[in-house]
Amino acid sequence: MPLIAKTNVLGDLIMNKSGQVFISDSQGNGIYTVNEKTNKLEPFYSSPDILNMQGLTFSTDEKYLFIADYVKGIYRLELKTKH
Repeated sequence: MPLIAKTNVLGDLIMNKSGQVFISDSQGNGIYTVNEKTNKLEPFYSSPDILNMQGLTFSTDEKYLFIADYVKGIYRLELKTKH
């Protein structure tokens, strides 16, 4: 899931309570996070099942990240295991 300007459409950005940033990529169907040491985007998660990644939001306890797919609906990602 390389970050290449011609193939990425970064959309929704969300930050958890500890300050970690998550950014959706609707073109590459992935989620990126910011490496605090390098200040660069790094791949966090991708799935061939998601067709058009859109909005992101956390569960109240921040155990899950909910991912809106424009085509297929809502996915729930457990942040610790990425399942």
